[in-house]
Amino acid sequence: MSAPYIIEVLAESGISREDAAVNAVDKPFESLHNISSIYIHVFEAKVVDNNSVNIELMQ
Repeated sequence: MSAPYIIEVLAESGISREDAAVNAVDKPFESLHNISSIYIHVFEAKVVDNNSVNIELMQ
């Protein structure tokens, strides 16, 4: 039986929080296998140039 690994990932998207969550998993998935879930610890949206929103997730 193997022990679970916990990693911390910062991801962002200018589209949606769902897209940011996908971005958070894409890169680790290249080298880590059997990722079964993610936990979003912090959700933050920043306004850029008074018109666009940048969404950041901290897992």
